[in-house]
Amino acid sequence: MIQPGRYDLKADRWVACVRTFSFVGLDLTGATFAAHIRLTKDATGSPLITLGNAATAAAEGLRVNNVQTATIAQHIANGWLTTPPPGYELTDSVVITQVGLRINETSVEGLPFPTERGTDATLQWDMHITPTGKDKDKYLGGDFVVRAGATE
Repeated sequence: MIQPGRYDLKADRWVACVRTFSFVGLDLTGATFAAHIRLTKDATGSPLITLGNAATAAAEGLRVNNVQTATIAQHIANGWLTTPPPGYELTDSVVITQVGLRINETSVEGLPFPTERGTDATLQWDMHITPTGKDKDKYLGGDFVVRAGATE
């Protein structure tokens, strides 16, 4: 069992939401991914958005973009990290999996508006990962903020 990280995901209303997450110390090759966006935590019924494994970077969903073993210093130089994670030194060698998330523009546009138009809408999201041969667990979650915009 892992301790899930809190990550408040922010998406602009009129564009696709494309993000990359770096998971330190995990090789997620062949993993199964699932993420939901809902109005509130523990909301019942169908999610507002459901994401699963995506075959390509252009497809809506989640996918392993890269898996690489290198020193923390090399990962920083390659742009995979910005600072050493807690407990790691620059010379430590570690595997990192980069996971891409893509929510298409039409899906973001379809999310509910807040009561007061022109303000950001705060929803909830989380990501479950089932690594090959292991149990499903929650890895990330938090607020999903749809930022108001003007240009459609």
